[in-house]
Amino acid sequence: MPCLRPNSPLLASGQVPVVYRVNLRDPQGLFLTQSFRMRNRDLVYVSSAPFAEVGKVLGVFSTVAAPIASGASLYSVAR
Repeated sequence: MPCLRPNSPLLASGQVPVVYRVNLRDPQGLFLTQSFRMRNRDLVYVSSAPFAEVGKVLGVFSTVAAPIASGASLYSVAR
């Protein structure tokens, strides 16, 4: 896959769409992102960490399970 550097002359025309993928877990990635120049109508997409989706599912499960558990404990105390 061909790559362009942030200071490439091809980018000066504004006609070449470029997608950068940066691993921000690597400290060099943070310093690399500082060299990118943002222009009008540029788009920045930040994806979730791999385990963030698991956290979302567990959050939905706990939202559903918590009222059921509370109701069950109230039922056992009132009984």
